[in-house]
Amino acid sequence: MKKKFSINTLIPILSFLILFCVFLIATRGTLVTPQNISNIVSQAFPVIIGGTGVLFVTAMGSTDLSAGANAALSATLGAMAASHLGTWAIFPVAIGTGMLVGALNGLWNSRCKMPSFMMTLAMLIGLRGLLNYFLASNLIYAPTVLITFNTFPVKLAIVAVLVVIFYYVFEYTKIGYYCRAIGENERTVIATGINVKRIRMTAFIISGFMAALFGIMQIVNVGGSTNSLCQFMEMRIQMAIFLGGVSVTGGFSARIYKLLIGSFTIVMIENGLTLCGVDSTLSSAIQGILLMLVLFATIYFERRSVASKIHHAVNAANA
Repeated sequence: MKKKFSINTLIPILSFLILFCVFLIATRGTLVTPQNISNIVSQAFPVIIGGTGVLFVTAMGSTDLSAGANAALSATLGAMAASHLGTWAIFPVAIGTGMLVGALNGLWNSRCKMPSFMMTLAMLIGLRGLLNYFLASNLIYAPTVLITFNTFPVKLAIVAVLVVIFYYVFEYTKIGYYCRAIGENERTVIATGINVKRIRMTAFIISGFMAALFGIMQIVNVGGSTNSLCQFMEMRIQMAIFLGGVSVTGGFSARIYKLLIGSFTIVMIENGLTLCGVDSTLSSAIQGILLMLVLFATIYFERRSVASKIHHAVNAANA
């Protein structure tokens, strides 16, 4: 049988292409200069890395709003450890912190039945508070050795390897399949005897792991930790996921390639408005309007697709 492409799958791609053409004309070709393409790809790196982890959570119909704050705190603690123990201490400390936060999120969500939205929002506030506490009496810098490796080829190689690894995990292993299955129908998954609580824990830990990685990338890129490190990154990640056409309820609509499309779309909008010379205060409003239009189109056609499937199912049942 030939695989059909639904309209809600094509909308994110069409949206990206339309916006690309608009900004290409508006910037008179500046959008596609080698330097600017490099900038767009570089700006998309943290969204892609963080989004790859959060996608496991979103696939279950949940959310992780603590990703940005987790990234900032994990990287900051890692940098503090590196200043006392040596450069490479940043990795085990940051990753350990990120996974611990993910495990706490997973524990409260799976065992205590706390809604992921409110739970991770509270975690975001708490982690930001801890970050401010550590920065109040310390100047925290990224390890100098890592800053020397902060080049486009190195970052591109790291992101490419991570995407390939987690693409395989998400698309071809049980954990990825179970996450999407939970988003489709959690009761059915429970009825088959699968340990849903363990899957939820694992998904949040993966999200925490990836948050720590893009946190390290960001602190190295900035040169040190600040109160605004990775601020609003969780919002950009969620927006990239939904702009790519992933349903809010998760399920089998969740795909890595959709995250990539959404990530480049949101970064291109920001970059294109900057190149057009739009004032920063007005730029945020325009970004919001454009993003809402794309999301509206995605959700509208997704609902039409679902309604069409239900209609055909009813007709088949009555036939």
